[in-house]
Formats: sequence, C-alpha cells, structure tokens
Amino acid sequence: MRSTAGGSGGPLQWRPPGRETIRQILRHPIYAGAYRYGHRPTDPRRQTAGHPKSGRNSGLAADECLVFLRDRFPAYISWERFEANQLRLAANRSRAGSPGAIRNGTALLAGVVRCGRCGKRMYVRYTRTGRPSYVCSTLRSDYGLPLCQSTPAADIETWVAEQVLSALQPAALDASLTAAAAVEEQRRQLVRHWEQRIERARYEADRAGRQYHACEPENRLVARTLEQRWDELLREVARLEAEFDRVRRTQPRVLGEADRDRVRQLAEHVPAVWRASTTTPADRRQIVRLLIDTVVVTVDPTGDRAAIRVEWSGGAVQQQTVHRPVQGYRQQRDWPQLSARLIALHEQNRTPAEIATILQEAGFRPPKRATGFTAGMVRRLVDDLGVRPRVSRVPDEAGPLTEGEWWLHELARHLGVSPYTLHGWRTKGWLHARQVGGRGGPWAVWAGGTEVDRLRALKECPRVWANRDRLAALRVPTVRA
Repeated sequence: MRSTAGGSGGPLQWRPPGRETIRQILRHPIYAGAYRYGHRPTDPRRQTAGHPKSGRNSGLAADECLVFLRDRFPAYISWERFEANQLRLAANRSRAGSPGAIRNGTALLAGVVRCGRCGKRMYVRYTRTGRPSYVCSTLRSDYGLPLCQSTPAADIETWVAEQVLSALQPAALDASLTAAAAVEEQRRQLVRHWEQRIERARYEADRAGRQYHACEPENRLVARTLEQRWDELLREVARLEAEFDRVRRTQPRVLGEADRDRVRQLAEHVPAVWRASTTTPADRRQIVRLLIDTVVVTVDPTGDRAAIRVEWSGGAVQQQTVHRPVQGYRQQRDWPQLSARLIALHEQNRTPAEIATILQEAGFRPPKRATGFTAGMVRRLVDDLGVRPRVSRVPDEAGPLTEGEWWLHELARHLGVSPYTLHGWRTKGWLHARQVGGRGGPWAVWAGGTEVDRLRALKECPRVWANRDRLAALRVPTVRA
C-alpha cells in the first residue's frame, strides 16, 4: 500500500493482507486490464443525513457501470480467468441459490441437493456417528412451518456415485464426445446466424450514413431525420456486437483431437482414483459438481422410497427410485407382502435361516442399514407378528409340550415382558427351559405351580440395592417336579 499522506503520497509500505483487501483484489477488474467508473452509484433513498458517502450500492456488474473499458492497463490475468474467478466466488457464497464452498464433511452431494416438494436447497446434518443426512429446513427456519422432508444420504449417494462413474467410462465418454461434435455444429450455425445479423445491421447503418451525407444542407428537417435514423442504426450495431461478444465468451472451449485423446486416457483411471484412499471427500464432491448441476430428491412420507432426479451439466436428466432406511418394518411400502410371505413360509415349517434366504432372493430388505435378512431377524419378526412358533419334527410319543410348559413367546406375552428378556433369564439359569426339536427349534419354558408367580415377582421387583436379597431369592428357579 502507498500512504496518502503528503502532497504526492508517501512511500510504498508492505502490510499483512486483510480479508477485505484480498476481496477487493479478487473482484477489481483492473487486475484484468479493465477500467471502470460508476460501479457503486449512490441511492438517495438509502442515504443518511450528515453522511454523504452512505447509500452506495454494493457493486454493479461490468456491463452495468457508467464507464467500462477493457484492455486499458497491463493485465496480471486474462479476462476469461477474471470472469471464471467471479463465477467461482459467486458459487462459493453460502446462499440458497448457490452450492457454496466445498468443505471438509463427508456428504457427497452437499450443495447440489434440492427438495422435490418446495424446490429449496437441502442442508446436511450429521449424526453423532458422523453419518450424513439431507434435511429441507428452510420453510421451518423462515416461516415456522413443519419440516419439509429429510432422508439419510447413504443410499442416495451410492446410486449417484455409480451414475457418475458410469458417465466417466470410456464408452460413455465416446458417446458424449460424439454428441459434443453435434453441439459444435449447432454452435457454428449459431455463430453464422449472429454474423449475418451484424452484417445486415452494418449494411443498414452504412446505407443510412450515405443517405445522410448525400442530403443537401438546406434541407435541415430531412438531414435531422436522417441523422437520427443513422444514430439509431449505429447503436443497434453496437448492441448486436456486444451481445455477440457476450455469447462467444460464455461458450465452452472447443475440444481438439489431442484433448479428446487425453480425456479418454484419463477416463480409464477415474474409478481407481475415486476409490483410492488418498482421494478425499472434497475431491469426490469436486468431481460431482463438475458433472452434475442439481440432484432433486423427493421422499415418500409413508414408505421407504426416495425419488431421485439428476440434472447433468450437459442438460440430460436421469431419474431413479431408491430405498432409504426407515425406523421399522411397518413403515416400508411392501410390509403387507413381507408379512404375508413370512407367515406363509413359517406355516410351511421352514427354518429361520431358510426364510431369511428366501426373503432376500425375493427382493425384500430390512428397514435400516442391514444388507440382508438373518435368522435372528426372522425370529424377531415371528415374535412381533404373534405367530405360533414353528415346531420341528419330534417323535410323536414325546409330544411338543409337557404339563406346566409354555412356549417362550406365549409366556413372555402373559408376563408382559419381551421374549428377549426371557431368553436372557434362560441363559443365566433363572428358569427351566428346553429347545423342542433340536437346534433351531422353539423354546419351551416350565412354569408350573407357583413358578409363574415367581417370574412375575422377579419382573416387578425394583433393581435397587435394598432388594438385593429378595432378588437373589427370586432368581433361583423352583425345583421341577
């Protein structure tokens, strides 16, 4: 910085750069060789009495300034780089209309996810274990309305990542490059159309100029009319040239054959780089943002489905419906079919392991993050449905139950406890139980005579230090007759 003290200014001074100084350097077009004036006009309605510099605008775009002249100074960076920096600064702002800066979280789609109901931006929320989920909370924050929707991010991100890697495969890139060639032909036609419009406007302006110069000076009214028409046509030419220049600058760079070969070579290594341990979540989010503009998510409030709509940067749209984790089986859309199939298989005397395999092959899945059904899940479902336990094949003379015995789940329902509680008491030796039909069969619990009263008292006795002697006595099972 140069001190402003003195008539011609003081000596050059070096100071630590502040945030506002760096912000002005990044936003000022003088570093790209452009001169501007009038980019912060004063609004009289916002002025404060006694403060003449108040009420200024925060800053206008280049084409809105009173004066804007390019290539007037030696440039540190090109104008294209300056415009790219402005777009990056605008995208990094934490606003509803921009994706925001790439941060250190693990959410893959942070900043590009939109709500399929209200269209607002969905924010990332992390659990205590670090798992991300997407939440649409704008309406609740701004207007006090109920939460719009929320969903865990795992299944959505898995599907989107698969589509991104598929789009980066060499075969998909060849199709994209072929489509880019067709787009380039359309671009050439558009450029030719603009050139013809500008050529026609210049011809009309030159013709109006010739008519004005051919007019006799004595015909003042005619000369004034021709001059006015000539000025209008010249302004039209300037407007078309400026608009055409803006259109050309916004068009992406044309890929050469060397660029195409390099893209194909890089595509072969993208899956390995994506899965590498050295690739950070920020790197993956950067790849996603280069390919995808928006991911619209619509959650089914009564089921375990989420509709995903991916809007790619090239304009293509892809849709898919994926599963999402829910709290319980009854929140799943296919719960009626699952329960009916489970009861039917149970009545066929299938083992829990066999039922789990059949359900998995039929396309059913658990409500949470488990990858598939297990025998323990099937047993818990059978208990929750209240189905009579399956009895394995045993000799007829032995009989499934003897006098004073209960099925474990029926005794649990009679006592008002969970079947898992009775299983815990069984493993600790607090009751008499046997497994009917060998390994995998149901459990029969002996509760004859006063045994039921003892088990109920054990359930209702408070677990405190004062009751330690009574609890110790209740945990000893009655001798079976």
